[in-house]
Amino acid sequence: MLRHRAGATAAVFPGDGAADEKAFAQLSGKDVGIRVGADDTVAAHRIEDIAMVVATCTASLEHRTAWLSSGFARTALAE
Repeated sequence: MLRHRAGATAAVFPGDGAADEKAFAQLSGKDVGIRVGADDTVAAHRIEDIAMVVATCTASLEHRTAWLSSGFARTALAE
């Protein structure tokens, strides 16, 4: 998975098709699977549509950027 190649500790995987179910089933630990739409899924989370995926990713990036520039991030990452 890209998570391993990038050295990330977790992956966020949004998917909207039946083929994405295999990826959802492979997620573990801190990984997050998000099914886009109303179809049945093994993903732990669901988002209504692609616009919500974009809004969620944007908000997550903003929060992560703020956290990384705070003193809290330096303390947490040093542990």
